[in-house]
Amino acid sequence: MTRGDWVYQDALTTGPAPELFPGGPNGGTLPTATASGLDPAELAAAPWWCRPAIAEAPTTAEASGLLATALDDPDAAEAYRTFTGTDGYAGFAGRVDEWVTGGSTASVQREQDARYEAARAARAAARTAAAAPRPEPTDDETYAAVFAEADQRREQLRASRNRGGAELRGWYEDPAPGRGGQTPR
Repeated sequence: MTRGDWVYQDALTTGPAPELFPGGPNGGTLPTATASGLDPAELAAAPWWCRPAIAEAPTTAEASGLLATALDDPDAAEAYRTFTGTDGYAGFAGRVDEWVTGGSTASVQREQDARYEAARAARAAARTAAAAPRPEPTDDETYAAVFAEADQRREQLRASRNRGGAELRGWYEDPAPGRGGQTPR
């Protein structure tokens, strides 16, 4: 089986294939009517991808001309652009794309791709933010960053020395409010 066969089999699990002309005769392969008034049964001879353009043609003469082109050489580049550039063809292609990707492994892959792209965008934003210029710190901020730990340790040593000396001299910290400072023993 080819990849296309696998995709088709996978899409069939989500529902039946979309119709070229929803609700039309022959299982949706022919329109119920044409814009030009051309008999829809005449479109059966044309390749399927030519039928939407012929059905949308506004006049019988234009529809007959497109039908003749479709029967002569539908694969010619100009003819292909004419046939596939219609609203009917685009609508059918959109319905097929939705059918193939809806609920299939392709939709799971799209979700994984979306998560990957989101993560990649977040990493790029983080790199951009990290590379952004930072404001120059003030002298006080620089001093605090460099000496904060040393100042804190120095204060702890000073406090422990003061406490130790007062205890040796018979003084202690008075926890009672309003009496302040040290009290003799």
